[in-house]
Amino acid sequence: MSTTGAGFTSKPVDFLSIVYHIALLRWFSELGLETPTDDALGYLLQAEKRYEAWWDMLKETKPDPEAIIIPPIDVVLMWHTHMLNPRQYQEDLYRMTKDHSLHKYELPLKRINTVFMRRKAADPMDVKTWSLFTNLPYELKVTDSAPEPWKVACPWCQTTFDIPHVSYVDIRTNPKPKYSAGCPDCHCQYFPDMVSAKAFWDDWQAWTKDTTVGLRGAYLDTKSGDWDLDGAAEKMEKLHALFQELEAIPPDSWSSCDWGHILRYFSAAQSLLDIRNRHEHPFTLGTAQIEKAYRDVVGPFSVSLWSSALYNFKTIKRILPNFWASSDVTKRHANRYHAYLVALNEHDQDLPSASGFEPDIAWLTHMLRPAHYREYTLMFTQRVIELADRVALADQVVSTGSHDEYAASHASHDSSLDQRTRGSATPTSDSTPVVMSLSDIKFMQTMAHQDGNSRVLSHKGSLASFEYK
Repeated sequence: MSTTGAGFTSKPVDFLSIVYHIALLRWFSELGLETPTDDALGYLLQAEKRYEAWWDMLKETKPDPEAIIIPPIDVVLMWHTHMLNPRQYQEDLYRMTKDHSLHKYELPLKRINTVFMRRKAADPMDVKTWSLFTNLPYELKVTDSAPEPWKVACPWCQTTFDIPHVSYVDIRTNPKPKYSAGCPDCHCQYFPDMVSAKAFWDDWQAWTKDTTVGLRGAYLDTKSGDWDLDGAAEKMEKLHALFQELEAIPPDSWSSCDWGHILRYFSAAQSLLDIRNRHEHPFTLGTAQIEKAYRDVVGPFSVSLWSSALYNFKTIKRILPNFWASSDVTKRHANRYHAYLVALNEHDQDLPSASGFEPDIAWLTHMLRPAHYREYTLMFTQRVIELADRVALADQVVSTGSHDEYAASHASHDSSLDQRTRGSATPTSDSTPVVMSLSDIKFMQTMAHQDGNSRVLSHKGSLASFEYK
C-alpha cells in the first residue's frame, strides 16, 4: 500500500468509517435537538455536564482503546463536538490531565453503530460500568416534565446553591436572560460573563503560585495550533510582567468581575509590548486565543460544547440528505479530501483552498481520530486545521477549479475505493474488493434499504465486494 509519509497509509479515512459516521449523525438528528427549544437547550447543558464525568472516567481508568465502553448518546454527542474542535480538544486534554497518551482515544464509530443497529439498545455492561463510576443514569431524556434544579457552586464564596432548571437554562443560553439567580450568602449574581471572568482570574492566580498551571488558550502555537509548552511559558511570563506594570489585579467583587475589564488589560499589555518591540520582531501574547477559551464558557473546557453542538446540527442537516450508505459521493469525498492535503504539501500551500465545497464528511470523520488527525495535518499543512480555517480560506478559491482538476487526477489514488465497473456485477481486474465482515454487510444492506435505494451488495463468505447497479 502506498504511503504519504512515515507511518501513514494512503488514506486517512476509510469508506466504512464514513458510513458509520453518517449513521451516527443520523442518530444525532433523531434526538430532535436542531431547534433550540428549552427542552433541547436543557438537554445539551446536561450533556455537557455529564461529559465532564466521562473525562474523569477516561483519566482515572485509562481503558484499552479497543475495549472502551460506549458512553450514553448525549455524552457521545459532546465527545464528537469536542473532537470537531481539534485544537481546543488537544489543549484541554493536556491541560486537564497532563497526559498526552489520552490523545490516542478515537470515537469508536463501528461499535457505536452496532448499538444504533440494535435499535439503540446499549450493552448492559456499558450501562452498568457507566452508572457505577459516575453515579449518573445512562439514559438522558430530552423532555423531562420536572427536571431537578441545578446545583451551582458560587465562584466567590464556594457556597453550593440551587438554581431552578428553567432559570438556569435561560441564564446560560440567553444573552438577555429573563431570570436571575444569586448566591444566598454573598449575593453574587450568577451569569456566564462573570463566571468565566472569575475562572480566568482564578487560573491566573493559580499560575502565579504554580507555573505548571497555565491559562486556557495559552498552550497552543498561535499559527500552527499545535502544542507549544515553551511558548506558553514565555507568553505567560511576559503577560505577568506587563500586568504588574499596568497594576492589573484580580477584582475583589463580583460586580467588577467582567470581560470588559480583562480585555482592556489585554489591549494595554499588547500595546505596551508593541511599543517596546517596535524595532524588533513583534511578539504576540495570544490574548485573543485566551479570550476565546474563557469568555462565556462555564465549565472546565476551552470551548462552549452545548453551543458548538447546536451549531453543528446545521452541518448535519446539510450532510444527511446528500449521503447514503453506498454512495459514490461518499467515496469521492474521501479521495478529494486526501488529494487536497497532498496538494497543499506538494504546492507549498499555494493551491486554492478546498473550501469551495461544503465541509465534507471525510474531513469531519478524520477529526474523530484526534492523534492521527493532528499528525497528518501537521505533516501536510504545518498546522492543525479547524473548520474555521477552511471557511477563512474560502475567499482564496478561484474559478479555475484547479483543486478539482488535481483531485480528479488523484481520484484513483486508492483503487479499492474508486475503480469500479459501472453497470457490471463484477469488478475490473485492477479493482480491489472491500473487505467487510458479515455484520458490516448486514449494516450496509439495512442502510441502503432505509434510504430507499435499489443498489445491492453481494458477498461470498466473509469477503465482500460492493458494486453499484
